[in-house]
Amino acid sequence: MIFASVDEYQVFKRQTRLSINLEKRHCSCGKWTLTWISYRNVIYCMAHKRVDLKEYCHKFYKVQTFRRTYNEMVLYEKEVVVLSPSLKRNVGSISVFAM
Repeated sequence: MIFASVDEYQVFKRQTRLSINLEKRHCSCGKWTLTWISYRNVIYCMAHKRVDLKEYCHKFYKVQTFRRTYNEMVLYEKEVVVLSPSLKRNVGSISVFAM
């Protein structure tokens, strides 16, 4: 990894040189731009700059966004009862493990 300027880095991966700009949230491979997920090379640069990784997390992946999106769809039950499946086999049932 080569430090180019305050927010710009060059990372060498195998025989490829990638240019990463943290301010613009851009990597020359296009992976960070397409997925909005920080991957290994970008995280190396963030660690070098010593910034909080949450600053570069897209709002789509934050818990608050999830809660706002599914607030009315998710029903929270106070008491959850889990019933175990019946272990009795009916007469004439076929075993899943039979060959």
